Amino acid sequence: MSDPAPINPSQTASTLSRLNGRPRPGVRADQPAAAAPPRPADEAQISQRASLLSRLAEIPVVRIEAVDRARALLESGELDTPERLDRALDALIDDLGAGP
Repeated sequence: MSDPAPINPSQTASTLSRLNGRPRPGVRADQPAAAAPPRPADEAQISQRASLLSRLAEIPVVRIEAVDRARALLESGELDTPERLDRALDALIDDLGAGP
């Protein structure tokens, strides 16, 4: 079995052979190692649907007072007016940030 080659601090990983620790042919130990090419930055693309679902998750789940008020208006017949529907839809669109 052969003895492993001693490691010389002046030799960098780029100048040494991976197999035996000896200098690579044609590479001098005093040459600076070539810089690695820059890696592209990580990026993530979030779909419009995922963004919408994220914003919906931030809305409070249930507001009991609003449910009670809507229930009373529904029972009295005052909830199903076109004006109320328009206001409710406008408020929903504004909450989701998709308004004009």
